[in-house]
Amino acid sequence: MSSSRFVTIFLSAVVAFAASACADQETRATMSDSAGDDRRTGGASPEMEPSSPKPPPTVEPDAATPNFVDALAFFATPEEIDTWFALLAELRRDFDEVCGDTFCEGDFSNYESLRFRCSVEESTGIVGSCVWIFGASNEEIEPSTGGMLVDGQVFTCAMPLAPATPIRDFVAALSAAGDEPIRAQLPGTDRTPFDGLADCL
Repeated sequence: MSSSRFVTIFLSAVVAFAASACADQETRATMSDSAGDDRRTGGASPEMEPSSPKPPPTVEPDAATPNFVDALAFFATPEEIDTWFALLAELRRDFDEVCGDTFCEGDFSNYESLRFRCSVEESTGIVGSCVWIFGASNEEIEPSTGGMLVDGQVFTCAMPLAPATPIRDFVAALSAAGDEPIRAQLPGTDRTPFDGLADCL
């Protein structure tokens, strides 16, 4: 082989080796950069945070839904409240006066008025219902032992109101009766609180 051909082959080999070394160096640099990126991102590509579930839609109360409260909570002025308490006192007194000749001669000899309550729709003032609650009892002494034999019962008497009776009309009608609201005609009917008790006691 001539010396010139040998030199040519040698130079070709050197150039090829140099090119291979450069390519290898670039590959290692690329891998190093990739590893650095992995370390900065925790070794994995970032993931999107899971979205929070949407809260359920708020359900607004139906404006047409009635809301009933106690009559005492409905009245807005001191005068209305005083009139209500005065009416309750008159009803209790009326019952005590009529009981002896009527209800107290029945199954029980002792009746006590416990409470009179009305429910009222707070936006309209319409009465939902009115009830008069009584406790009743008979007591007998056992002669041989001195023990007491007691027979007791609670009565819930609904007032015979007309549908859609305004509470203010109810109070006005019974208060106008003076000393006998128990016998006052209920608005829109031909009945009285006494009639409601006769159906109940």
